Amino acid sequence: MRNLLLSMGLIGLTACTNTDATDVGERNHAVVKQVYADFASGNIEGFTAALAPDIIWNEAESNVYAIANPYVGIDAVMNGVMGRISQDWTSFEVKPERYLVDGDQIAMFGRYEAISAATGKSMNPQVVHLWTLKDGKLVAFQQHLDTLAQHQAMTAGGTAD
Repeated sequence: MRNLLLSMGLIGLTACTNTDATDVGERNHAVVKQVYADFASGNIEGFTAALAPDIIWNEAESNVYAIANPYVGIDAVMNGVMGRISQDWTSFEVKPERYLVDGDQIAMFGRYEAISAATGKSMNPQVVHLWTLKDGKLVAFQQHLDTLAQHQAMTAGGTAD
């Protein structure tokens, strides 16, 4: 009888844990989706409010903005990445296509649509962003990007998308 009750207790504990993990994943998914909505609408306050003060931000290897990887903290991200993007591109949109949710990690699969300020050429590369959250705040970001498309759009000799 004791073993039966113990087994039932463990099953109950497992069910609670899975529900909690699902709830956390859903909340985290909502945070990440809102970050993209805030970015798209130019709501900088909303965007930065979702970031942890000590966020660790990594641009993709070979990305022109990866030179100072990792960017640590909101000011570093805003000045070293976002500020440079606003100078280098006349338009820059992130187009999320789908998300994978795994508790405290959310992956966004999508594309960038952007036009280079220097060349007028556009890019539309695939991109994956991996976000890590803790207590509802974004604590880490890792970008994966087709950096050749970025380079071609930003340089005079490159081919347009």
